Amino acid sequence: MQSTTEKQEAPVVGHGAISISAVLVDDKELAGNGMDATRFLNQGSVRVNGTVVHDPEFTLVPGLHEICIGKRRQKTVRVSVELDGGAS
Repeated sequence: MQSTTEKQEAPVVGHGAISISAVLVDDKELAGNGMDATRFLNQGSVRVNGTVVHDPEFTLVPGLHEICIGKRRQKTVRVSVELDGGAS
């Protein structure tokens, strides 16, 4: 069983810019619902790349981001570049 303090590689969470609240709500390991996401943000428990985030509309740009909730929940997520036309 993997420790919750280990950094885990996550799948792509969005294409183009995505808000931190959307990432938290979509990932059951981080928050899982809107009320928890809002509470974590209001408490100052959310850190993105080491910086405390309070704004639910804080935008993650394409790239790799480390998201931490408190001291125990850590996850690395990837936001990919939005491709026009859907070509892969």
